[in-house]
Amino acid sequence: MIYTLRLLNGNANEDAEIARYIQQHYEAQLVCFQIGNEPDWHSYHTAPGHPADPRIFEPVLNSTGSAYPSFLATWNTFASTINDSVPSAKYTGPDTG
Repeated sequence: MIYTLRLLNGNANEDAEIARYIQQHYEAQLVCFQIGNEPDWHSYHTAPGHPADPRIFEPVLNSTGSAYPSFLATWNTFASTINDSVPSAKYTGPDTG
């Protein structure tokens, strides 16, 4: 299985706890983790009814690709925190829309 951990409006420490649990209990079925999903969609950053994540933003309004640097910085922070709890963690994705 590929287990997706929440990135947008997520909490790196909570994701690390979840990853540790998944690794400990389902290692035989686990292929890898994915942090976040489809960040290239404009709605990822601006979906009505979803609170915006101030860590991931478009410096060029309505230009989804411009959010990549802030997305990558956030992703790296989450991956580092998860790696502290699960040093053997493997990753894929995130998928793109």
